[in-house]
Amino acid sequence: VLVDAWRQSKIDIPQLEGEDETSWLKRRMVSSYGRTAQAVFNTSFTTAMAFISTAISPIMPISAFGIYATICIVVNYLFVITMTPPAIMIHHYYFKGFGSEGWCYINNICKICSKSDETDTEEDKKEAGLELQTATPAESFTPANLPEQKRRSSIDSTPKGLDDPTIAVNDETELLSKIMIKAYELEAPASCGPLKGFKVFAIFCVICNIVLASILAAQAATLALPKEPEQWFPKNHMTQQFIDDSGKYLLGDSASYPTLSLVWGTKDKLNRPDYNHWVPGKDRGEAVLDSNFDIANPDALTVISDACAKLEAKVCKVSGCQPIGYLVQPDTVICAVDEFADWHLTNYNSSIYDLGAGSTDFYTRMKLFRETTNPVNFPTRSWGEIIGLIDDEIAFIVVEGTMSMEYEVTN
Repeated sequence: VLVDAWRQSKIDIPQLEGEDETSWLKRRMVSSYGRTAQAVFNTSFTTAMAFISTAISPIMPISAFGIYATICIVVNYLFVITMTPPAIMIHHYYFKGFGSEGWCYINNICKICSKSDETDTEEDKKEAGLELQTATPAESFTPANLPEQKRRSSIDSTPKGLDDPTIAVNDETELLSKIMIKAYELEAPASCGPLKGFKVFAIFCVICNIVLASILAAQAATLALPKEPEQWFPKNHMTQQFIDDSGKYLLGDSASYPTLSLVWGTKDKLNRPDYNHWVPGKDRGEAVLDSNFDIANPDALTVISDACAKLEAKVCKVSGCQPIGYLVQPDTVICAVDEFADWHLTNYNSSIYDLGAGSTDFYTRMKLFRETTNPVNFPTRSWGEIIGLIDDEIAFIVVEGTMSMEYEVTN
């Protein structure tokens, strides 16, 4: 924006007769800077606010990205308003010949060509319609004092046609620019009847863009999350075969499937006083026990037993659950309540539901059951992680099941 304003100021703010170049450049920079500062601030401020709004996200990568992007935008704005102006002036004084005009000189020592893209001789300005003004400083900046062909401003919104003198299509104009200008100005002939005067190519481009946007929007609406990792190589490529087969050897059959755990006796929050949002893998917190949880309560026993039955019978129709068709694999659910009920009925000839809430016998016998038996479906495991014992008190109960979906193997 500042560079464009600087170039435009060469026409909008002509050099006065007798005015030295330094004063003229200073007036040009003041005008360009004032025009740029507010526009760049508005765009930078709105963009920064959009990114900083993501900083409140509890997901660390998203919030970090928002803060980082905001800092970049603010720093970029500071660079624009502090470093770009001197860079423009340094370019004008020492490197103004580089670019499309060719190599001119460095530090006013080695002059290779004679024409600069910023400093024009009086003859060059006359040829371009930029004669030096003899008016007073107060009058020199009015549009009426500018040559007729150069009175156009960069903010002029008046439509310009090929016949407008401010649009020069000559031999020096780039070929592509000539083609595009003539194409966009092409109008339908009188023989087209009601379409006479319509800019055919321009309207055609608008229609094509609308059609393309509609097609892309329709395709975007059908996007879905990928169901499997991206395949970068052909199936018979040795690298792809290694990727496909690596999952078969890194994990055993049982370890290839995740474990689904349902926990009773804890609250739905974690105690994490030392948790750092920016270090999510450290000090993630500890479970908070529910002091009101009473496993001996018949209602609690009923809820847990029903959960075990529903977990075993839960149908899963997604592709990852096939061919089993259930959420968990058969005979993999570990339900301490049901197995304790069977054990208690065998050893004490009574139901655990008859002991009542807060029963001392219930807790004593459950501890004995925890120490002397093992899960039926997994005889090599203990009840240590299923029936949680803290300070010699049963604090929580876990129901586990091996899921029918495998872990996704990433490479």
